[in-house]
Amino acid sequence: FNITAYQNAVMSGNIPTEIENLLLLWENYLKSWLADRKLRNMYNSLASVTEKEVMDDYYKKNINVTLNYIHINPNNLPDSLMSVFDEEIEKEYNNSKDDKYKIEETVDIDYTFFPFPDIDEDSLAYSIEKDSLMNQAYLLSDESKYSSFNEANSVYSKTPEDTLQVNQLLGGNSGIPFSLGNSRKVIRFAFDNKIDAVSDPIEMKNGICVFRILSKNNSSYKTLDEVQESIKRTLLRDLKKEKAKNLITEATSNSSDWKTLANNSDYLDYLSEETATISGSFTTIGKSSKLEGALIALEIGENSNLIETSSSYLFLEIVAKTEIDENDFLENSENIKTQLLSTKRSRGYFQWLNSRKDEVEIDDWRHLIY
Repeated sequence: FNITAYQNAVMSGNIPTEIENLLLLWENYLKSWLADRKLRNMYNSLASVTEKEVMDDYYKKNINVTLNYIHINPNNLPDSLMSVFDEEIEKEYNNSKDDKYKIEETVDIDYTFFPFPDIDEDSLAYSIEKDSLMNQAYLLSDESKYSSFNEANSVYSKTPEDTLQVNQLLGGNSGIPFSLGNSRKVIRFAFDNKIDAVSDPIEMKNGICVFRILSKNNSSYKTLDEVQESIKRTLLRDLKKEKAKNLITEATSNSSDWKTLANNSDYLDYLSEETATISGSFTTIGKSSKLEGALIALEIGENSNLIETSSSYLFLEIVAKTEIDENDFLENSENIKTQLLSTKRSRGYFQWLNSRKDEVEIDDWRHLIY
């Protein structure tokens, strides 16, 4: 690209007319792209890292902690210890059916498909064949509106393809097969027209389609019978968590001999001398922010309050805790700071954008117009 020749042509007004529109489109794109990039760079460049953040990162990843802990996994409790009543299931269904069990309005459509030819090296021949298919699709569409969709297919020796059930949700393909690709034109046709309406040809990913509306289905809810088992499992899980908390809290409040408690229980387990870094994962209990916070705060010989991880409830005792190696910290602090700064700079713009979104109440009506 000859930038000098381009600049001279712009200043003299001698840009070739055949590329003028292309250049205008490109310039408008660059204006938007540059503005967006400047905004991103501005917020990303605001990132900073304090010495405390460097120390915290080093501390979590380099200080080893040795624990004794007693824990319980709620999932190991048998269902027979819990009782879920039909009244509770029905109450949960009524409370959450709008969020969890609503079936959106749908439309049943079928379509006649004109597949694209295989891509040929001769792009002109390919374009001509595509245009021919579009003309055939228009003939079928026009005939459908004059007679009927079925008669038009018979006249042009075509057969309607599978019946689709489409919805207005913006996620996924809204019921359109992935082989056809996504098209909001199809969705708008289906929801904005009456039963038996036939669309104009719509170009899809791998061909041209003419759609017909077969029926419309109002929004509804899954029945209680359909979701009863799912609700029961959810309630059971919550009951098991509560039962597990009560069992381990009651047991440890009556005795400080955790090993004996675990030996005499079907559900409690005890592990001793388990070692990992503060941000590391421990056998069977994994890791969590609450566990990490306790490991930072507690000193050798101290016991924790009840801690929850993704799999367990536990009480722990700090057996040993290594000290900070000042020389190692000084040697690695600059690298840690660089890594933290790089992470923050890569997230600055999106953190700002998400914070702005959180401050705004958004009603998303795109599915009704797009």
